[in-house]
Amino acid sequence: MYLMFTLGRPDVLPLGDAALLSAVRELYELPEDCGRDHFDAIGATWRPWRSVACWYLYRSINLRREAKAAARAAGALAA
Repeated sequence: MYLMFTLGRPDVLPLGDAALLSAVRELYELPEDCGRDHFDAIGATWRPWRSVACWYLYRSINLRREAKAAARAAGALAA
């Protein structure tokens, strides 16, 4: 994470990041039991911009969280 966000390295793939693994599983419609090997193989196709792909995946995670929070807030306001 330090290499990606602080040093701005363009080709880092954090294989141990659970949120990214979950986002890749969802994006590629992979089963829950697939792990780092699948993530590494998919990430290999993103070279030399794996960090950039991860930034987009992080953004998609944050957008989903924001949408869920907005839906909850709208439900609370409508009640």
